[in-house]
Amino acid sequence: MTDENLPQAPPSTAKLRAADLALLEEDARRLTTRERPAQDALWAQLLKPRGAVLRAYRELLRAWTLSDADTTPGAFAGLLDGEAAITAVATATVAKAMLGDPTMIQTIYDRIEGRTGQRRDDEADQGGARREAIAAVERAVRAMQRRPGDGAQVIDVTPPAKDET
Repeated sequence: MTDENLPQAPPSTAKLRAADLALLEEDARRLTTRERPAQDALWAQLLKPRGAVLRAYRELLRAWTLSDADTTPGAFAGLLDGEAAITAVATATVAKAMLGDPTMIQTIYDRIEGRTGQRRDDEADQGGARREAIAAVERAVRAMQRRPGDGAQVIDVTPPAKDET
C-alpha cells in the first residue's frame, strides 16, 4: 500500500464517512494518518451490528483465557494474530458499553462528542472566594483609571519654626 492511497481527512457526508470507515477495516495502517485514530476505531465498531461486536469481544476473551491457561511458550500466539490492537481495544470498549458498563459508555461519549465543559451556572457554586477575587480586581482597575489629582492631598514639608527664646 502506498501513502497516496491513504485518506488524509475524514469525509464530511455520512455515506462517504461509512465508506471511509470500511477502508479502515481493510487496513488498520490507515489509522496512522488520521487526526483521531481512536475515535475512528470506535466509530468503526459502533457502526457494526451488535452481534458482530459481541462475538468479536467473546473471541478476544476466549483467546485470552486459552492463552492464559496454557503455560507453553507459544500460548500467546492466538492473541498476537488477528486484528490491530487499536481495533481490539475499540471492540472491547464498545462491547462493555453495550453490556452496561457506565465507565465505557462515558468513555465512548467523551471520545465522540467531546467532554462537556463547565456550565455558566456552575460558576455560582464555587462560592464567595471567586466573587471576592473578581471584586478585588474591579477595585484595582477602578483605582488605576482615576485621574492623578482626584484624591491628592497637600503634604506640608516645611520644618516647624524653632523658638528663639
